[in-house]
Amino acid sequence: MDLNGKREIMRWFTSTGAVRSAATTVTAPTPLAAPAQAAPRNAGTAPGTERMAKSRTIKVGAAVAAVASVAGMVFAAAPATATVADYPTSTFSIVYGASYYKGTATFYNRSVGVDGAFKASNCRRIYARAFAGSTSLDFVSSSTWCNRSGPASLPLDANVVGGADNIWVYMTDENQTYLAGQTCYRGVSACVNGLH
Repeated sequence: MDLNGKREIMRWFTSTGAVRSAATTVTAPTPLAAPAQAAPRNAGTAPGTERMAKSRTIKVGAAVAAVASVAGMVFAAAPATATVADYPTSTFSIVYGASYYKGTATFYNRSVGVDGAFKASNCRRIYARAFAGSTSLDFVSSSTWCNRSGPASLPLDANVVGGADNIWVYMTDENQTYLAGQTCYRGVSACVNGLH
């Protein structure tokens, strides 16, 4: 590439702002004087040294632009998303005779997932209620199950800053008479018997 081509590349780099972050390392070339009109600009330097310096300046500018482009792509990557393992869980085990509801409460930022295995001997119903302190946030229940078993989920909303800090999980009979229950606290791995 001749000297005029290199000048055009440098003009493009400086005019587009592609190397603005490295402006101190890239300098625009000065126009060359005609050989017959003035003494050489770099008198006392080896021939070709000026051309090599300008070539290095262009290469450094291109390298800086490439690094900035790659760094922009790396920092623009999507943020990591949290998994269920990143949230506190508590295990519950509600047993009344041959009936049970056993599973896990997962405390998310603004909700609580209550998931487990439910077995109803005779007719039973399960409930969950979320609290922030003593303020009730949400209440859900299953339908009444009679002599059957399977997975049961009771998702709770806890749309307050910090989410729910405790929940009740309990079982009733078909007449909604309380049979057994536990209270689960955020950050405590096992739920405790009773509704507190």
